[in-house]
Amino acid sequence: MILLVDIGNSRIKWASLQAGVLIDIGQAPHRERALDAVLDEHWCARAVPSAVYVANVIGLDAARVMLKWARAHWRVTPIFVVAQAQAAGVRNAYAQPERLGVDRWLALLAARRHSPLPAVIVGCGTAMTVDALAADGQHLGGVIIPGAYTMATALAATTHLQAPELVVPAHLALAQNTHDAVIGGVWYALAGAVERIFDERAKQWQCEPQLILSGGDASLLAPLLQRPVQRIPNLVLEGLACLVPTQSSSG
Repeated sequence: MILLVDIGNSRIKWASLQAGVLIDIGQAPHRERALDAVLDEHWCARAVPSAVYVANVIGLDAARVMLKWARAHWRVTPIFVVAQAQAAGVRNAYAQPERLGVDRWLALLAARRHSPLPAVIVGCGTAMTVDALAADGQHLGGVIIPGAYTMATALAATTHLQAPELVVPAHLALAQNTHDAVIGGVWYALAGAVERIFDERAKQWQCEPQLILSGGDASLLAPLLQRPVQRIPNLVLEGLACLVPTQSSSG
């Protein structure tokens, strides 16, 4: 059994890979807890994996914790994945491929596995990422935007405004009080960015691409978009699965 791990800015997600299928999917917040304590709580009773593949976006400290924990408890050395120039039918747009965030890279691989059609891929989390993938597998690049919570709290931190409770309006509309104006501004900004990039790519490709959403805020953003949306909850984990040798995942 192979364990796939996605260490994001706010949550850690994991799944077992068996015969190419994700099973035993789990997740836990880690923003306000020590990562090793989270692993102790959720992983001590797990069966020992034959290999561990990790996507880590939060830096060396988390990597050191993961490495130490896996070696101590399982005697397994995790494989930390980084973006490459090409893999699984996708070609990286970055001149220095490893500088592309591994979460974005793996989302591209998973999107390509789902369909050969061109796609706009949106990761909705602490930051919102938007990447474009052509039908021939060429990554065209992307953007990184503060996510909903990040945007609202940053605005409060730099103005006299209070941080609002982050709710999602039933629909986007101009507000008649300050609280709703901040909330509306956040979601207008995120939805507007996605739709503009989508429209630009549709014009470039002369067809409507797939619009794929993943991440913790995907369910909040999707109803506000005026485009057909495909939600894929564990896109980064699916991207990790693309890099596991077939024989390894079948055991």
